[in-house]
Amino acid sequence: MGKKSKREPQSAHARGRARGTDAFEDQPRGRPRIFSYFDRTRKSVETFPFGIGGPSLRMQARQTNPIFLLVHGFWCCVTCGMLVSFGLGGLGLMTTFAWACHALFALVTLYMHLRPDPAREALLVFWALPLLHGAHWAQLVQVLARGRSPSWLWERWGELVGESLFICQMPDVVLLLLPALAASAYAWLDSDFVALAFYDLHSQLLPEHRWLNYAFQLGSPLLLLAGWHASCNARVMTDVPNVCPLLFAGASAVANGAMLHVHAYRPMRRFLGSVRWYEDQWTVWLKPLPFQMARNAR
Repeated sequence: MGKKSKREPQSAHARGRARGTDAFEDQPRGRPRIFSYFDRTRKSVETFPFGIGGPSLRMQARQTNPIFLLVHGFWCCVTCGMLVSFGLGGLGLMTTFAWACHALFALVTLYMHLRPDPAREALLVFWALPLLHGAHWAQLVQVLARGRSPSWLWERWGELVGESLFICQMPDVVLLLLPALAASAYAWLDSDFVALAFYDLHSQLLPEHRWLNYAFQLGSPLLLLAGWHASCNARVMTDVPNVCPLLFAGASAVANGAMLHVHAYRPMRRFLGSVRWYEDQWTVWLKPLPFQMARNAR
């Protein structure tokens, strides 16, 4: 009596590829499983109206992920709590200015997490994330290159000035490195949506205008820091007393902006056509994968 062969159950995506119609995907492929706990675009439907070898249409929905919401809400409490407890001090410190910009971005993204609006969130990610990401790393380079560390300011003038330097009591690693790492982590954990936002806005520009937009996004962090130097820099008892370190920060801002765009470029290569935004979801066409094209050729 022969043994019955046990067939391993196929995933919904594999069954969809086999029959060339629909594929239901629970998490983006090619990423570690741990990222699925923070992902906000896990549920998607992919259909192949032109067969397995043709373009596919994907519909994804923005969801309220409890774990992501908990982590994001905790981080908003940390950033806003630090600014409220230590005081803004008139934004005379570049460190305080960077934390204020980061807190504003965190609050706006938290609101969009609670009330999903993918179209507006894509605009925010496209214009604000490269600006904030590059500015944080450029600010770190400025302070380390030619500036004064917050701990040095507190030891030198803390007792004389008081309130405006209260925030300098925190460790330098927390004040200088934590906002930059948080911006990078946001771009990495939500990389699928970041790539979609970049693709949607870039696809609406003419080819010659795209290069101008790339140049603007790479240099926009320097405009933000230059605005702080012109309007808020106290010149005395501040972490960046002069504008000379801005030259050192230029290379850092451009390098980090380029890394962010390269990180988003890989998923962008599969997109085709324009993105259609709806209330809490979107649809986008995808180019066929190499194995799909090879199968269609046979």
